[in-house]
Amino acid sequence: RGTVSTLLIPEKWKSKLEKRYGKGKMKKTFRYFLENYRGFLAIGNLPFSGKPKTRFQEENLDLKPVKFRPDDGDWFEFGILAYGLGVSRCWLFSYLLE
Repeated sequence: RGTVSTLLIPEKWKSKLEKRYGKGKMKKTFRYFLENYRGFLAIGNLPFSGKPKTRFQEENLDLKPVKFRPDDGDWFEFGILAYGLGVSRCWLFSYLLE
């Protein structure tokens, strides 16, 4: 089991996520995104802000915490991809949800 991790996602996506994948299925959803978008992310297919600092989600999005236990390897890999793209894990996960 991985350690407890938290992602902040917009309320509208939290509800849709729970409806589509079921409550408590966040670990599987996280892994699904990582497996299916790994190559897409690795070649930098994201809108780039051109700023040298990490891009975070915009303010006033009504962000809600979602706690789950991803595998440590998945969490690290997702973090490396996000950092390499210049965005936060929360920003990247929300982007993939959209």
